[in-house]
Amino acid sequence: MKFLLKFIFRYIFQTGGVMLLLLLVTGNVCGMDSRPLQKLSIGSQWSPSRSALDTETGILYFLQEQTLTIVDLGTFRIIEKHERSEPETGMSFHDYHALVMHSELYLVKDFGGSLLKWENGSWHRLDKASEIPMQVGSTVFAREGRIYRYGGYGFWSCRNFFTYYHPAIRDWEILAPVKSDELPHGTSGTDMIDLHEKSYFLRGEKIIPTNPMRREPSRECWEFNWKNKSWRYLGIHRNPFGPSAYHFRWNDKLVYVSDGLTYVYDFPHNRFTAYENTSPVWYCKSGIYHYGDHFYILGESPGNMGISVFQVNENDLLGEQTGEGRIYINGFHRTLWIVTGLFLLMMMHLLILLGRGRVFSHKISIAGNKIHYKNKKIDLEPLQQNILELLLNKKELSTADLMDGLHKEHLHPTQKMRILAAVIEEINLKLRFVTGSNTDFIKIKKSEIDKRIKAYYIEMKWFEHISQA
Repeated sequence: MKFLLKFIFRYIFQTGGVMLLLLLVTGNVCGMDSRPLQKLSIGSQWSPSRSALDTETGILYFLQEQTLTIVDLGTFRIIEKHERSEPETGMSFHDYHALVMHSELYLVKDFGGSLLKWENGSWHRLDKASEIPMQVGSTVFAREGRIYRYGGYGFWSCRNFFTYYHPAIRDWEILAPVKSDELPHGTSGTDMIDLHEKSYFLRGEKIIPTNPMRREPSRECWEFNWKNKSWRYLGIHRNPFGPSAYHFRWNDKLVYVSDGLTYVYDFPHNRFTAYENTSPVWYCKSGIYHYGDHFYILGESPGNMGISVFQVNENDLLGEQTGEGRIYINGFHRTLWIVTGLFLLMMMHLLILLGRGRVFSHKISIAGNKIHYKNKKIDLEPLQQNILELLLNKKELSTADLMDGLHKEHLHPTQKMRILAAVIEEINLKLRFVTGSNTDFIKIKKSEIDKRIKAYYIEMKWFEHISQA
């Protein structure tokens, strides 16, 4: 009988007959043990929303339309509700990322870089950053008293670096991974979990190299070591979740809900366990949080079109275990590394026999779309390659000369100036990465031809000899 009911329930749900199924149950929402779930109505189903949890105090912030609702999960009641609390004039909460740091609520604007803080019943802007859309869809998180953004999309490319908010200058600074031998591809919409000295990154979207106007899913998994400020490639993600998958943190685990299953990820041990979804999980519309010994699901309940918070006991969330395995596979990467290492040893031996004075160049060289320095190399995007080649072949170049090198005549000069500034900053970042230096390789000075004109030049002492015009 239990097997028959389970089969009927799964069949009706998969064929879209959820409302028919609801007619078979009572008006209460029940968990695995048939006890009614505790729920608290907090908003409208039809409006986009943001939410954030203070894991220290159990205070949940729910932001929808122009209303901020504050819920105490410990007592499971609404303690504050602030209407007409929009972040900025004409802006929606959906345009921001919400996060909590030191029990304070912050909003980070997705399109630009505005940082807002909820204080004394209103929003206060903390930064003076310019609204340049360079990290749209970035991953926003707080770590050790700092607010970070990773990745993001802007100007036909995706970022692969961190920025962090610096209170002293009220702006965002770049964190350069100077001790990495390899870097991930730039992505937007990346998932991550921060665990002590290491953070793990996966999924998201990356640019298609042959068509920068389009993006494709990324399946790489990476580890970032905060102590060493270095990246490590882990392997290819084995579970290609669909775009409707959502995730949440459960202690030191990253949990995904996708296609009728719940996956619990243990990154340090590269293991996942899959479970059948229980009925409470199907209600989820706006996220799941864990606090104490309960899960809190933001979703809709049968017969009610609004958003509620459902309190679910830990033992009632996961269904029967259906499988387990590795999160990522990296056998090919290890084999490639070994083969590459053997090949390099052979080449080094050959060069010594030929009497070459050095194995790796101590000057930066540019070959096609790659920067080479000693045993490091890094790819250049087309715009970066064009600008760098122009600077290497001229003693100095004006702003107008470099903007012509962007080949974006259809854009307004202001837009081209923003793109040029971003391209130069990313070239400097990549050159700092391969050399381990903190210098700016591309600099600005007064033109030798006309002192009234600002000119750009490059520090040629770092590069292999190139005759400049």
